[in-house]
Amino acid sequence: MAGVRAGGDRQELHERIRQHSLAAAQQVKEHGRPNDLIDRLRKDLAFKGIDVERVLNPSAFVGRAPQQVEHFVRTQVEPVRSRYRQQVQQGVQLRV
Repeated sequence: MAGVRAGGDRQELHERIRQHSLAAAQQVKEHGRPNDLIDRLRKDLAFKGIDVERVLNPSAFVGRAPQQVEHFVRTQVEPVRSRYRQQVQQGVQLRV
């Protein structure tokens, strides 16, 4: 999507990603080398207008999840922990 926004053709970019992905997978599977897909995409001139680090930043894809979790912990978990503070501070032994 970032490539299309940068002026690339969606089908052409998809095909390039597919080819690079297959080549990177081959290096991993057949030669035991690390996955170099991202490096391959960075070197491909078709992706030159893309900030790869920004596109791959996972925090850009979580929406309000961090705030929702904080709210849940504050409004649901903390009251229960406060009510059972004595039990929470006790040690637990787990035998498997």
